Amino acid sequence: MVAMFVIVVIAIVVGLIISPSFRNGVVKLVTDIVTIIFGVSRVYAIVAGAAIILSLILLIIALSVQNYVFSGFVFLFACALFMIVWLPLGVVLRLFKVNSAVVPVGVRSFFAWVAFVAFLAIISPGLFSLKATLAAAVLAIFFLAIPSRIKVLEKILMPLVVIMVLVIGWQHFFPEDFRSSVRYAQSWSKRVNSSKDRGSIGNETEAATSYAQLLKDVDVLYVKSNLLLDSDTSRHLKRGDVVRLVDHKDAVTVYEGQGFVEIQLKNAQGTYFKGPKYWIEAEFVQIASPRDIVAEDESLLPSAPLTQVVSPVRTVSFGAGTYVLPIQAGETVRLITTPSKDGCGLLSMASPTFSYQFKFDGSSWQNDGPNAIYPYMRNPTCLLRSQSGDVITITVL
Repeated sequence: MVAMFVIVVIAIVVGLIISPSFRNGVVKLVTDIVTIIFGVSRVYAIVAGAAIILSLILLIIALSVQNYVFSGFVFLFACALFMIVWLPLGVVLRLFKVNSAVVPVGVRSFFAWVAFVAFLAIISPGLFSLKATLAAAVLAIFFLAIPSRIKVLEKILMPLVVIMVLVIGWQHFFPEDFRSSVRYAQSWSKRVNSSKDRGSIGNETEAATSYAQLLKDVDVLYVKSNLLLDSDTSRHLKRGDVVRLVDHKDAVTVYEGQGFVEIQLKNAQGTYFKGPKYWIEAEFVQIASPRDIVAEDESLLPSAPLTQVVSPVRTVSFGAGTYVLPIQAGETVRLITTPSKDGCGLLSMASPTFSYQFKFDGSSWQNDGPNAIYPYMRNPTCLLRSQSGDVITITVL
């Protein structure tokens, strides 16, 4: 039985490849089967196929041109053509009770998604390309092949469209507000990214270079020649000297049972760039990071803003009488008076230079002088200050 089945399959394949009449017969048979199943005619099948091909061609052109007017027209035309082509088939399927509606839920969902894609293509034509569309088509086939359909996508479609429409309206009717808001959000993103980049520079500095400190005095170094190490006594290194590892990724080289690492010494200018390279016993060095050799100097960093120190206010209290009040340069004094009579107290102040200012409660600072007027108060209270210092004669009645 298996052999007979294999022979039949081989015969069908050979016939499809070699015989045109056999191919035409198979196509006719498939068309008849489709016509019987769906209850449509060959003319309808040809019209549906032509509509599908025309829609695909127009969609490919629209995606290649990336013009929002043409893209919108093509998607609207494709949607309308889809509904026109579907309606006869939907009526037949409804009459034969294959579907419960002329346009079932699955078709409506498909139509809604096509309309949503058309909306995106009109708003942002540059978002779509032929490559992105083909990738989305393959992804759609993958989701369709999943046994349990994901219903969440259908639920988020309408809120997503509403949000996009609101954003587009915001951009259209309030362009400056939209631009400034986008700029503000991008500025925070740039600030975060710059902070991460600065941190990356520090980490990359730590990872790029490795140094080594000598644990003992070394009088013999080695140079490699033809895979052999030759001694060199022209260099003398002391305990604590700093050298650079040529490449910390290289493994320790073992030569006659002894481990060696390659180091680089400073050049004539005092840097390691293009400095001489030697080999040294691995146990004679202690590995160190760049920050172990050159520590960060916190004093070079921007200091915190200095908090302005406000000098304390000196308070004096005078009853009825005449007093002499010296004020130091930059000093502020609070004057509290207690008149001898009920009602509004009387206060007078004077100095040889009048180089001071006064400020009563509820008023601003004023320069004192012979013509200055003080407010009438039950218990006159004021602040006094002088930039150069002064001696004030105060009379309280």
